[in-house]
Amino acid sequence: MQVSIMVFGLVAAPALAVVSAPAAAHAPAQSAAVTEAAVPIQSEAGPAAEAPSFPRAAQPRDKVMWMKRVAGAYPSAALANELEGTVGVQLTVSATGRPSACSVTQSSGEAVLDEAACKAFRRYARFDPALDESGKAIVGRWNGSVAYRLP
Repeated sequence: MQVSIMVFGLVAAPALAVVSAPAAAHAPAQSAAVTEAAVPIQSEAGPAAEAPSFPRAAQPRDKVMWMKRVAGAYPSAALANELEGTVGVQLTVSATGRPSACSVTQSSGEAVLDEAACKAFRRYARFDPALDESGKAIVGRWNGSVAYRLP
């Protein structure tokens, strides 16, 4: 006789969009949906089936550390000319969690800052990749911004 036991618990599912607000604005509240999920427990009769997976957007990994590097990548030409600005970007995040493309969604008005932002995000940003319904890593997108301000 085979017996299956199911345990019900709360699992937090992350929001499907991640947007970083510019430094000058208040960051929007991040929310997480709380759902009930069945988690099978292995019985003596055999291995349990894998727990169901939920799709999710690409999630920044160690964001505080790499955002400091992105902001610190202030181009010397912009410093010399005392240029400031905020650059909004959209990153394409590969299934390995690394940015594979960057596009400017909000220009600073200065090409040197826009180019430096994309170069820095592609170099320093790291993510846990987006997942599909089966839990497989897939290409995702992430929106963010960096404010370049003179010291």
